[in-house]
Amino acid sequence: MAKVVSMLNMKGGVGKTTLTYNLAWYAAYKKMYKVLAVDLDPQSNLTQIFMGGDGYRDFLESPKQSIVDIFENSNKVTSDIIHSVDEWTDGSLLHLVPARAELSKTLKNPTAKEHKLRRFLAKFQCNYDLVLIDCPPTDSILSVASYLASDSLIIPVKPEKLAIIGLPLLKGSIEDFNEDNEGEYKISVSGIIFNNVEAGDIPENRISKKEVLAFAKENNWHVFDNEVRESKAYVNGIREGKPMFKDSRARGNIMEEFYAVGDEFLRSVGIE
Repeated sequence: MAKVVSMLNMKGGVGKTTLTYNLAWYAAYKKMYKVLAVDLDPQSNLTQIFMGGDGYRDFLESPKQSIVDIFENSNKVTSDIIHSVDEWTDGSLLHLVPARAELSKTLKNPTAKEHKLRRFLAKFQCNYDLVLIDCPPTDSILSVASYLASDSLIIPVKPEKLAIIGLPLLKGSIEDFNEDNEGEYKISVSGIIFNNVEAGDIPENRISKKEVLAFAKENNWHVFDNEVRESKAYVNGIREGKPMFKDSRARGNIMEEFYAVGDEFLRSVGIE
């Protein structure tokens, strides 16, 4: 059965979706795993990155199912909801459950929907080694659905002013969930990844990291030894519909640093 991991921070702007995209590609393309990415954010940024602008417009104009159907029309959902990004002859693959903006309507009427994602994934996760869920930065029915469906969380944090602001909110959300579901479900944190880290010794960033590390230690949350450095390779890759390590302009040291993060990620969530 696949390890199911949610990517979540209650603070936006931390580069969560770009990190999810590149980790999914890394696990599938470089490590030869079967990977399913799930876009659980009404903004649908992960879907747009995977499909590209034209592909996403075509998708919106089509009757194809999306994550919305899992919550709103679950009895009609089929395997056709899963979009094939790429598949390789060695058996590794990268698939996507895409999103539409209509997912925001689920937040308006959330009654009895929190288990639907878990039930959907239970039908298909035997086909994968890893399921990565890209979550919105809110405490809502969608975060509860991700907790119920996941084995653990990864928290991307961009070291900057007020970087710590989302962590107490997330801690409270996790504690409430575990208390409400004691004996049935429990979600844990597999680690914090420092993401979009600026080069150089910037005092504000150094202070931010110190605060995050102290909070993590207080709550017994692992902080990754490796971190994702800020680089145009990530932006260039997205523009070309590629992971950063397939961008010809990406520098070798930036790619090696990301590979180290990818390997630590796979170890932290229990795949390697």
